[in-house]
Amino acid sequence: MSPIRSILGLTLALASFSSAACGPVGNLVENCSFDVDLAGYTAQEGGDVIQHEASAGNLAAGAMRVTDTDADSGSQAEAESCINLGTERGYRLSASFRAVSADTCLLGWDEYLGTDCTQPNGMFVASAAAAVNNKAFTTLTTHQSAGSLVYSVELVILCDGTAGQTEYLVDDVHLVPELLFRNGFEG
Repeated sequence: MSPIRSILGLTLALASFSSAACGPVGNLVENCSFDVDLAGYTAQEGGDVIQHEASAGNLAAGAMRVTDTDADSGSQAEAESCINLGTERGYRLSASFRAVSADTCLLGWDEYLGTDCTQPNGMFVASAAAAVNNKAFTTLTTHQSAGSLVYSVELVILCDGTAGQTEYLVDDVHLVPELLFRNGFEG
């Protein structure tokens, strides 16, 4: 077999693997596209609510709706998910947002020294806030670095708006080691 056909075969194999998995190759988020349910996600305590939206979505049907019910008297609506990390320290974190009634969104994480989000170290790392709209999904991407002793992170998917009325859809959540992107293996 020629080298070009071998490379083409490897490329096709990687492409089919990434479409069978959740998002790009190496994505650590198991339920990234919400096609079936919201497994692995919780709402922020204090009045936020998450719901599965089977008919809504960015690239395919399925999204998570996050709503602030004003029980916390704030203007933020937040969903969270615990992710165990590998040995990599640099990651690319992204998600697609569509406002229902929200102004800006951000992505971040709380760091934990133990697996399964145990032993918090008190560090919160977040992207800058990005404007979102209610017409189409906006993809927000950030590069995050984990502390040297961090074994898990609690993803923070957050939007801000008017107190008691903040609501948005989120889809396509990806947390991928940056090494995969630097070496040209992004899916």
